Amino acid sequence: MTITSTEFVVDIGVRRVSLSAGAATGALLTDCFRSLLVPSTPPCLSPADIVIDDVADGRARFRFPGGQVIDPIDHDTLPRAVLNVLERMALDESIVAANLHGAALTTPGGTGVVLVGRSRSGKTSLSAELAARGHTYLTDEMVGIDLDTGTLRAFPRPLSMRAENLERITAKLVAGERTPSGSRPLVPAEALGARTARESPAGTIVFLGHGSDPPRLAGVPAAEALELLVANCMDIAGRPTPAFTALAWLAATSTSAGLTFHDPVAGADAVETFVASARPPEAPWAVFVTGDAPDAEGLRPVAGVVTAVLGDACVVYHPPSKVVVRLNEAGSALWLDLCEGEPLGADHVDFLDRLVSLGLATPAR
Repeated sequence: MTITSTEFVVDIGVRRVSLSAGAATGALLTDCFRSLLVPSTPPCLSPADIVIDDVADGRARFRFPGGQVIDPIDHDTLPRAVLNVLERMALDESIVAANLHGAALTTPGGTGVVLVGRSRSGKTSLSAELAARGHTYLTDEMVGIDLDTGTLRAFPRPLSMRAENLERITAKLVAGERTPSGSRPLVPAEALGARTARESPAGTIVFLGHGSDPPRLAGVPAAEALELLVANCMDIAGRPTPAFTALAWLAATSTSAGLTFHDPVAGADAVETFVASARPPEAPWAVFVTGDAPDAEGLRPVAGVVTAVLGDACVVYHPPSKVVVRLNEAGSALWLDLCEGEPLGADHVDFLDRLVSLGLATPAR
């Protein structure tokens, strides 16, 4: 019997997704998504969620939920296109409080590490280096914060490499693994000899930035960490209060640092040194959500604003305007005094601007 298609199921955390691929692309995709495969899955009895059809000249076309069709693309591009669909499904159906644009690993000692930064900040190259050193890999792109369990969640997608990192990553492949091809190949973490997981405790956060070596590492206070997390959150606009609360928890319970680096090896050395010396924060934290009635502490949240208290500092967020203000100690004391009185009216965002102009807010980096 001639095998004309490969049927398999992947687990993206929020659900299982069935795929049916032509003979020419089945092996390519199952190898690329090996961390996500559900073992011993019977053939799909109903139409697959994603269907990939082989076409001539080493190309493929695929269909995914909603009836959308991707025009024929080459094999080097296909895994990334399929991964984009899987990630969109995971984000759209996510049930965690917040999703961060970031990477996540767990150290051999069991400490969670979140790497946060914009595109091209070095998240993937640093993740690959740490994974090759024995850190358990969760993701290099999207980290979920589960407040119910107090954990980080992700599905271990293949690492998304850039052309400038191909030579370095090829040198770290374990014996028998194929050399990545294409301008933006996907590399399974197992190809680096790494273990994968879908859950990790929190513990440390590293905010990444480009810089020359040697790397520079500096501590980041919890309030500043929260401000930076808000800027990298995928859910802050759609689910402001639960997302802001989850980010405040992560900032308050993790030790944070900023890292500028160029070489991933030196950067990984700096991360490992930081994690080894990190101590859990002890400052209390709380989030006061919008409402008119005083809470158990007697505080009356300002209408339309979510306030996080992190030790002696406050971070306030106004969802409609997406304004985030990190107040210093004097500004925080004044703000909390106001929250004990009547809620401010529609001019409270202007008032926040005045706090900034009076030097009661901490300027962003």
